[in-house]
Amino acid sequence: MKLSETGEAGIWIRQYPTGKKRYGWTIVHNGRAIRRVCNGSNVRQASVERHKALERLLAGQPVDAAPPTQPYTVVAACDAYLKACEHLRSVKRYEVSLASIRAYFGDLPVSALSQVTLAGYRKTRGEAKRKVSGATINRDLAFLRAALNHAQAEGQIEDHYFARKRGKADRRKVFVEEPRTAGLRRVTDREFLSVMAQLPEPWRPVARLLLATAMRRGEALGLRWGHVGKDSLTIPQTKTGRPREIPISAAVRAVLPCRPGSAQDDDPVFDVRPTSFGWVWGRARKTAGVPWLRIHDLRHEAASRFLEAGGTLRELQELGGWQTLKMVERYSKVTRTRIREALDRVVLPSAELEYEYAVSAPTLDANIRAFAK
Repeated sequence: MKLSETGEAGIWIRQYPTGKKRYGWTIVHNGRAIRRVCNGSNVRQASVERHKALERLLAGQPVDAAPPTQPYTVVAACDAYLKACEHLRSVKRYEVSLASIRAYFGDLPVSALSQVTLAGYRKTRGEAKRKVSGATINRDLAFLRAALNHAQAEGQIEDHYFARKRGKADRRKVFVEEPRTAGLRRVTDREFLSVMAQLPEPWRPVARLLLATAMRRGEALGLRWGHVGKDSLTIPQTKTGRPREIPISAAVRAVLPCRPGSAQDDDPVFDVRPTSFGWVWGRARKTAGVPWLRIHDLRHEAASRFLEAGGTLRELQELGGWQTLKMVERYSKVTRTRIREALDRVVLPSAELEYEYAVSAPTLDANIRAFAK
């Protein structure tokens, strides 16, 4: 092997006994000689590599260029998030969202994600042959946002516009007929009973159970006879991944059907189709004249009524299965009637109290002086 100069400053050539030649370069930086064999096959390519390495050294970067990496894609972020959610009950719903996201975004990098691409996704999903509702598209985008937040927490991506700057007003649907009361409106007995009157008989016990226990729809429809104990209902798999128990009150016992003698522990408690509750409820609430009343609003209302009955926030957290008290406060609301009743119990100073204090104050001072002696 023979090393010879090429006539170009810092560029050399290495000749092997087999006749093979390799070009390289040398840089002296801070009193240290740095030598590398280049990938080029001539002096010009070796000179270009040496010049780039010198620029990196002067900028305080490593002399060797970092190997090119594949950009982190939207689908990769969703795949990683879905793998982290394998223990959740909602993983099947996430798989449906991932399938539609994979079909549309493909190999799109996260850095190329923008409001324009999201608007195109909405339009494509809404104009497909098999049209989907706006709520379904919102759920898909909510899954995408959660996946990007997970990727950001894992250090896979930096702070991104879609995961950071979009407020709740941009993500959540607000009913046009009540923009100022959305999230504050309570469900009255009259409104609930009007929907019950339009709801088919097999679904009425399910709705009453939701209002009595603050259960989620999937938890109520997923009840099996093996989950019904003597004093409590056991929910083995919840949205948060942690099982919980709900005490059986008189109201709950009244809506639970009687267990047939031939029923097995794996048989459902309610003889209904879980996938039909959404459109059955939607038709009933429109007929009853309360189109804003969602199924999940019964969970909000149940939480509010539990607090009004004397329960504490910590007890409500155990009942509903919320992870933080902040979520409990978000779900629970109080009526203005309760606030008015509390204000009526507030006692303010009056003229009579002022007179009694003026009369008793000298006597109190005399007693204090006598005790001091």
